[in-house]
Amino acid sequence: MAQINRAVGPRKLSDGGNLWAHKQASGSVQFKFVYDFRGKRRDMGLGGLGKITLKQARSMAENYRLMLGAGLDPITERDSIRRQADILTKEYSVEQICAETFDEIKPTLKESARDRWFSPLRIHVLPKIGTLNVSDLTQHHIHNALKPIWRSKHETADKCLRRLGMALTRAKAHDVDVNLGVIDSARALLGKVTVKPTNIKAMPYEEIPDLYRDLYDDKLLGALALKFTILTALRSTPLRNARFEFIDEPTRTMRFPGHLMKGKEGLTPDFTIPLCDKCSEIITQCRANERRGYMFYGARGVISDATVGAYLTRLGIAARPHGFRSSMRTWLSEQTDCPRDVAEMMLAHIVGSTVERAYNRTDLIEQRRVYQKMWSDYVTSKIR
Repeated sequence: MAQINRAVGPRKLSDGGNLWAHKQASGSVQFKFVYDFRGKRRDMGLGGLGKITLKQARSMAENYRLMLGAGLDPITERDSIRRQADILTKEYSVEQICAETFDEIKPTLKESARDRWFSPLRIHVLPKIGTLNVSDLTQHHIHNALKPIWRSKHETADKCLRRLGMALTRAKAHDVDVNLGVIDSARALLGKVTVKPTNIKAMPYEEIPDLYRDLYDDKLLGALALKFTILTALRSTPLRNARFEFIDEPTRTMRFPGHLMKGKEGLTPDFTIPLCDKCSEIITQCRANERRGYMFYGARGVISDATVGAYLTRLGIAARPHGFRSSMRTWLSEQTDCPRDVAEMMLAHIVGSTVERAYNRTDLIEQRRVYQKMWSDYVTSKIR
């Protein structure tokens, strides 16, 4: 220590055993542990004289020599310990880990599904326990948050529980101090619920020809969208976002890009439907009011998800637009010899295992065209 005090800086003084004292012109002293690791020289700052003593610097150097002897890089080990300490002392709120989980999985979700993923948590969980430190989260907090809707809105409550579990699992993977067992414990506290499945209201296929007859001369946008829904059995998103550029006149088909179809973002293939004469007739009627390339574009933009449903309500019909998919599927089963894989593909359902689909890559478009025409002929059978 006396040698350090007498030295005039700047100067480097060796204490032996890889420990050096760097004295600056200002008189300040920095202790460093200098070593070679895998052929590379490394300088490791230990601290300045005043914050640590020479005795402490020597003790630290001894520990780092032991690490070197064990084949470890002292700087890497020190940084790892610091990161662990930062993680253990940092506080994460329930809202923060939920938001970070949502941001991480958002690219895998279709744009139309993104808000639906986070909204149950935003509405039912975060207002009650969002500010809570996730390390303090218990099954009782979750139980109290979800108990009011556990039976009355069980599907929504179950989504909240599962998505909160995803957030906790992600936090645990990032070494945040969380208890993954609180999800199962909360579910046990909430209790079992017997949920009776409820199907979307569908119109019996026997009644559809009368409905279509009544709609036939209606050129309003809602009626055109409803007629196209009945004929094609498309889901709401591809129907509402249908564009004229999707149509291939020579092949009489319409190809919907995968991002409009049900499935994971980036993994859902395009879907092609055959166009019957009545479909082409509706397309022609829509072209008369074309706006921005969309088939069904109203005064405020692309028609909403509720437009067709509201039209049915005005007609006094309880069936929902999605229910016409069931109507067509039932008719195919009861009134035709349509093979199952063809019928399911007409609804854009996934048929077969991953391996089977990898080898069988046909879209059965010509077979679907036959049964789509049969369905169209049936639906329009009462039009004079």
